Amino acid sequence: MKFEFGTPNYDFLYELLNNPTIENLFNGYGNSKEIVSKIVNEKSEVIPFYKFCFAVTGNYPKQAEALEQYFNAALRLARTASNFKKALTTKKLYPNIKYQASFSANPSESHKKYYGIVRPIEDAFWDMHIPPNDFGCECRWAVSEEPVTLIPDNLPLPNEHFRFNPGKPETFKNVL
Repeated sequence: MKFEFGTPNYDFLYELLNNPTIENLFNGYGNSKEIVSKIVNEKSEVIPFYKFCFAVTGNYPKQAEALEQYFNAALRLARTASNFKKALTTKKLYPNIKYQASFSANPSESHKKYYGIVRPIEDAFWDMHIPPNDFGCECRWAVSEEPVTLIPDNLPLPNEHFRFNPGKPETFKNVL
């Protein structure tokens, strides 16, 4: 496999533009499929948020903060969907997924309870707990060959809008 700088990640772009979980984020803004298509330019590059905001609303509205949360969530969900599908192809080498710590300077206390959990890739746990688990969530996950861990008792549920695995659209219900 050959990688070149500046080459689009077509798996990511496909998920960004076609995954129903991402399209659902923008339902409140009109034609959600058309809105999602405005995230990328004619060169298949993700555009900066301010350009996306202007393309969607025609200005920089007061509700730009909410729109930015959806924009960022769409990018994270597309990345997770793309990476999860790739992980399924390597599950003989790396049969598990490990929930990793957040990149955030202020990580969610409830998400810290997931850190270190290792479960098989196709375990039902990942149908509802794969990051991102909320708007602004910067938690990570990685394929792993580490031993499977137990799921702790009394784990908090993810935000109700993120209780699905974007790499498995069949786990998605219209939640927004």
